[in-house]
Amino acid sequence: MMYVLSPQLLDIIGNNVSSKKVLKLSLMSYIIGNQLYDPIVKKIIRPDYKLAKIVGTKRIKFSDILQIIEDDLHILEFDPADVPLMFISSV
Repeated sequence: MMYVLSPQLLDIIGNNVSSKKVLKLSLMSYIIGNQLYDPIVKKIIRPDYKLAKIVGTKRIKFSDILQIIEDDLHILEFDPADVPLMFISSV
């Protein structure tokens, strides 16, 4: 299932449409790449200015970030006829 992301998530992820799996991996990559995790307790994230637009400025668990973001996702509705043939598998 694909989701349309908010402008704040777009700023972090770089793509406005994503699956939950890709969103989670992209978010983890952003957090690790920008060293936003607490050096002692790795489960705790210290939001930078981009992430703070979504989750606020307080330290937060990664799992809580996912819950906040999940509440803001919108299911992408599309017409199957719009899907390119290369994405349709034959049986």
